[in-house]
Amino acid sequence: MILKLSNLIALLLAEAWLISSPDWEPGILFIGFLSSLIFQEVKDLQAHNSQNSHDKELFKEFINDLPSTSGSIEFIREHDFHNSFKLSKLDNLREFVKKWNNAEYEFINHDLENPRNKLLNTIFEFIEVSGLNTFPERDGWQTSIPKYLENGDIPPIRKKAIEKMNALGYDIFIQHQALVRAGKNKLNT
Repeated sequence: MILKLSNLIALLLAEAWLISSPDWEPGILFIGFLSSLIFQEVKDLQAHNSQNSHDKELFKEFINDLPSTSGSIEFIREHDFHNSFKLSKLDNLREFVKKWNNAEYEFINHDLENPRNKLLNTIFEFIEVSGLNTFPERDGWQTSIPKYLENGDIPPIRKKAIEKMNALGYDIFIQHQALVRAGKNKLNT
């Protein structure tokens, strides 16, 4: 940015010199600064297009790996973790964390990368909380309330864990939708 600004100022000074004393020296200087400014603009445009195409491809992969209307995002949006659930309903979240927790899956645009990172951290927390606070039943089902508590009062610690899972599930949905919106706005998809 400073280089472009310096070049623009030098171009204007060269133009003023060329206008005040038309000769070949100020003309060559003007052409040189103009060429330099054009080169900088073309280089910046190419870099922007390259970054944009990387982010567009990555965004498509994000939508494919963690879609809004099917899989884990739709499930956690609608599910109350007071009830039992199939553990496989969280597969998209676990796969997302495994795949997207590295530099290859970072957006170049900070307006996309920051929400991606926030979503990834919230999913990490959800997986940890649900792993510590759910118990296996049979045939791949999980429950937040162990069998011995089903007919009695649910202790406050269990209620708090269920509330935490529901809150994190809602946060994941909201953050996911925010990233989808940001991607559409920034990448014109």
